[in-house]
Amino acid sequence: HHAIRLLLLLSSSSPSSSLTLGRVRALRALGERSIQFARDGHYDRAEALQRRVLNGMQKHGHPDIATALNNLADTCYLQGALEEAERLQRELWSFQRERLGDGHPQTLKVM
Repeated sequence: HHAIRLLLLLSSSSPSSSLTLGRVRALRALGERSIQFARDGHYDRAEALQRRVLNGMQKHGHPDIATALNNLADTCYLQGALEEAERLQRELWSFQRERLGDGHPQTLKVM
């Protein structure tokens, strides 16, 4: 499977290594795969991949953290994990406020 190859690419990187273009692409591809899992109703699989993507993006401070947080919050919401979905949305809002400012349209969209 393509997802397994991407996981192997990510796991083969050392913790101190920078987020290379290849790793960014792998994380984004896993994110896309997780969305397909969610669309197909495989929420547990989607959530596991989304947490991995979020962890990878947060580890290196990549701007796609916002997308990863939003995807994970949506999946939690769909599973009925409303408290976790709300916590993730609040984390997303804080991230957007810090990154873009209070009045930015992307920050306000999260509210």
